[in-house]
Amino acid sequence: MRNISYRIISSLAVMIYEALAGQLPFRSETAMGFIQKHLVETPPPITTLKPDLPSDLDSVIGTALAKDKNARPARASEFVRAVRETLSASAATVGHAGMAAPASTRAAVGALTVRERTGSTAVAQPSAPSVAAPKSAAAGWAVPLALLLVVGASVAAVAAAGVGLFAFRNQLFGPSVAVYPVGDSPRVALYDGKTVWVANALGNSVAQLQASGCDQSPDPCGQPFATYPVDVLPIGLAHDGHSLWVASALHSTLTQLDPQSGAALAEFQLPNVPSALLLARGSLWTANQFANTLSNAPAVPGFTILGVAGKGGMGVVYKAEQAAPRRIVALKVLRGASASPESLANFRREAQVIVALEHPHIVPLYSFGEHEGAPYLALRFIGGGSVADRIAQGPINLSTAARWVAAIAEALDFAHQRGIVHRDIKPSNILLDERSNAYLGDFGIAGTLASASSGPPTGSAAYMPPEQGRGESVDGRGDIYALAVTLFEMLTGQKPYTAETALGVIVRHLNDPIPSARALNSNIPPAVDKLIQWSMAKDAASRPQTAAEFARLLRQAVARPHESIRAATTSAPTVAASAAVTVPIEKKSNVGLWIGLAAAIGLLCVIGLAVTLGGGAIAVALFGSPTPIPKATALPTTTPPPTPTPAGQLLADDFSVPRSGFATASDADGSVEYADGSLRITVNSKGIEWFSPSGRVDAADIVIEATAKQESGPALTEMAVICRWRDNANYTAFAISADGSYSIWQKREGTTTRFVDWNPAPGSLLGFGNGITHHFRIICNGPLLRMEADGSALAEATDPNPISGDIALMAGMREEGQLVVTFDDVKVTKP
Repeated sequence: MRNISYRIISSLAVMIYEALAGQLPFRSETAMGFIQKHLVETPPPITTLKPDLPSDLDSVIGTALAKDKNARPARASEFVRAVRETLSASAATVGHAGMAAPASTRAAVGALTVRERTGSTAVAQPSAPSVAAPKSAAAGWAVPLALLLVVGASVAAVAAAGVGLFAFRNQLFGPSVAVYPVGDSPRVALYDGKTVWVANALGNSVAQLQASGCDQSPDPCGQPFATYPVDVLPIGLAHDGHSLWVASALHSTLTQLDPQSGAALAEFQLPNVPSALLLARGSLWTANQFANTLSNAPAVPGFTILGVAGKGGMGVVYKAEQAAPRRIVALKVLRGASASPESLANFRREAQVIVALEHPHIVPLYSFGEHEGAPYLALRFIGGGSVADRIAQGPINLSTAARWVAAIAEALDFAHQRGIVHRDIKPSNILLDERSNAYLGDFGIAGTLASASSGPPTGSAAYMPPEQGRGESVDGRGDIYALAVTLFEMLTGQKPYTAETALGVIVRHLNDPIPSARALNSNIPPAVDKLIQWSMAKDAASRPQTAAEFARLLRQAVARPHESIRAATTSAPTVAASAAVTVPIEKKSNVGLWIGLAAAIGLLCVIGLAVTLGGGAIAVALFGSPTPIPKATALPTTTPPPTPTPAGQLLADDFSVPRSGFATASDADGSVEYADGSLRITVNSKGIEWFSPSGRVDAADIVIEATAKQESGPALTEMAVICRWRDNANYTAFAISADGSYSIWQKREGTTTRFVDWNPAPGSLLGFGNGITHHFRIICNGPLLRMEADGSALAEATDPNPISGDIALMAGMREEGQLVVTFDDVKVTKP
């Protein structure tokens, strides 16, 4: 039970801290501010706020609030006991000045003594001492603390290994009888007249227990007859004399079970998240957790409900028959909207959005309205399931996946041009008809570009772009990110990032390198893999800038899988790195996730990390053939804002601060990393080039100075300084080889022009071999291209079509071996 105990402990510690100190351990004006503080800050010791508390309490509470879950007490009961014993010891001892412990401490201990129950034998509970709490303000925390200890003991019993049902005795609740182990965190129990049924919330099961002969010795009560698996997070039970009914919260389902075999007889989709289940007058009723209603099937005039088709972001979707005109429709109904003005507004907005979007690949809306306070949408019924259904059967072949995704990208581009951002692209929202055509549905949280302001993140964590996870504004490039994630999953059958919690997934989208889909499915062409990585760049500015461009590039990559992907835009997309995710998120950031469960009160606190990512890019290209799209990664910006630079200076970087702008990445072909105050590029294969643009320069006329040293490698290599970089198909390069030769070349839309083709340096102008540092001075000024090295001019050339762009550093090999090159002291100035 460690997996649940550490969450309970942290939540209880927060609650006890607040009860004792009169304030939360972390304070902020926003939810994200609270999250950040929980992740990175240490709360003030409680005794600094309440000096009359025992000093040992600082350690007890501090340990329970540790960022590392493994540093917390192993069991919730241990923490509750430690708090109780610390306060008891303080009440019974003499203070530093020979005075008695504070009356408030004595009052807290005297207010309640709780004994945890952890077995099948009841443990007697002594009566609480009759110590009246002082009427002073200093003792104000005694009563809430006593109540929290009641809850704490209850939670501790739930979390104890092997202990499900629990009991405790105190003056408020009276005597208890016995405790029986039943499973993993029981949520609700039911007596059917013969046996007891228990729904285990974390075990996702129901257990049937013996409930007769309890007065015998040994006591047979509580012995399990059987345990049956059910849907995730069961929270309600009912027995109609023939069947056992189980309501499950996570997927909002109602399952009918055979109580003899545990077999599922039927499953029904519930309209809202259930919190309780009731059998009354022959009907089943569910209490809806967020809609604050009791519900059963809706009745909408003009429509006949045929069954539940699914559950959308804002309501239940029914398959229904419309009376006039007579046709089958998908009837989407929002239940309990009157209790949720925000949900009602979102639902109405969805109708308005779809009405404005008439596109062949967007699910059309036939009509919408409201009946008895429940708004509804009547949409075309798409009967072929969803992409999520197809993924459940295994990876989808490339041609089919590309056709569907390209169609959805065109639909998105149509919406984006009209100022609409979907914000919830995922496989279940891509519907398929019987002819295998794809349609984009569920605009439930869509918004206009003008209204897509910052705020709490909404959407599906597995497909959420980093900017949406940070609660920032989202535009069409966020939809492109989510569509690339969807394509990744379609081709591999796996999501690129997974974690135990939705928050953990969001953190990985923010922090982790972008994995390679090709590493999971070798049939994926390199060009498609690179496009997915590019489109999943952490920085929205580094992705394809329009959904139409994404669709075009996808079709190009499928048709010509070994050619480079050429962007039609004039901006320089900075592309994210290809690196398999191998390190768990816990090892990459101090993320503390705490969830508190209580028997009398429900508390769910989810904490996540929002990290702003940005920076340069890295690209890899093949010699002798059209280059694939760049590899790159966006990096966390950890340095303070730059100081003002001298007049005329555009950039100065000595690489003394890692992640100062030039990006890093690695895979089987090599790596780019900060090492010993320099930027180090390692190349492992012949015909491979690694590029690292700065991400901070955009100019046509510049002077670049830099040092480069080949640490090790063969003779036929290249270490280059680049100007006018837009992508790996558009740049101008000035390179030196370890064999003493040099070259100047230019690429425009992938076509290479060699101005100087590896000329040997005159005499001993350039040193040969490894370990020699070369000093570059490159001039790109209008049509003039000039290359200087080690204080001497090597060559000049004419650029017939000067363009603006970034600078970059590059290393590559023209023969087998391994190359290691380091760059340092980069300066960029105006001519």
